[in-house]
Amino acid sequence: MDLDVVGWTKLLLAGGETLETTGSTVPSKVLDLNAHTNNCDDLPKAPPFYGATGAVLDNGSGVLICGGQNVTAIPDNPPLTTDSGTCQDLLTGDTLSMSVERVMAASIVLNSGSMLWITGGYNQASGGPSNPLDSSEFVTLSGGSITGPTLPSGMESHCMAKYNDSAVIVMSGGPVPSLTPSIYLLDSGSWINGPVLTKSQSGSVCGHITDTVDGTERVVIVGSKEDEIFQHFVVPTGSDPMPATFELDSAQMAFRQATSVVSGDGTALIVLAGTFYDYDYSYYPSFYQGDLKRLFKLTFASGSHTWQNMLQLITPDRRKHAVAMLIPDSLTTCDF
Repeated sequence: MDLDVVGWTKLLLAGGETLETTGSTVPSKVLDLNAHTNNCDDLPKAPPFYGATGAVLDNGSGVLICGGQNVTAIPDNPPLTTDSGTCQDLLTGDTLSMSVERVMAASIVLNSGSMLWITGGYNQASGGPSNPLDSSEFVTLSGGSITGPTLPSGMESHCMAKYNDSAVIVMSGGPVPSLTPSIYLLDSGSWINGPVLTKSQSGSVCGHITDTVDGTERVVIVGSKEDEIFQHFVVPTGSDPMPATFELDSAQMAFRQATSVVSGDGTALIVLAGTFYDYDYSYYPSFYQGDLKRLFKLTFASGSHTWQNMLQLITPDRRKHAVAMLIPDSLTTCDF
């Protein structure tokens, strides 16, 4: 179903909003996850948007950054807000049109890495985050945008993950005042209702990872406005399409507005911490200078989970609402 990234060890962080100056975007950054170094040649600068989504397609032939929003400060005037309805290929500079502008959408790679399925999000024309989109679309490097299935409900700040070889799981987010704890599975073109989250979450990240010892496969969802939690379940191997409940566990911190990627060997969810901003965008200064710059790795071994602090990024790489993806090692060179 998804892109074969076995052996890929380079992590691209693209776009996002810096926490030092609200409204200011940051350049792309490539990290080496094996050597724990920042000294890698960066790809061309990503579009100046946060809340975008994207992926590597066709085994590294294209690196797409899709949608997002840019807020430009104008002295003595309200800021100019621009929503993006395009995908930009960082390698070629080509621009692909999407069916609609999308901010805070979610996506997943399909068809052995040739197609990006983009779901939900919001835009100013639709009424902003209080009225998220229920549409979706498929984007390819060669064919542009094709209309995808309608979602069970409007979604933004949600996440998507591989479920099994034929299905995708969508974890619903939504505006903070009206979070929905719903989980949906798209299998063979039909939506199936999944278990209800133990606690509602928005701005979360999720992934499908494999236990490093016993090979058990899990779907995990990480990120909460104020609680140091994450939720997970074991993917059933029998006839039941979905488990009955999620398990609730302790997280390293209260991740919010984070970004993540599954490791190349499929055994870890790598999370860029994001921010401790609450809904009205105030922040807690005691956390501001530390944890927000960190990469964490979540793994399971014989059913027990571990959080590892991987890498302390250098300023100005504090960022929220960024895009994260593994890229082929051939696209960059790192100094150790």
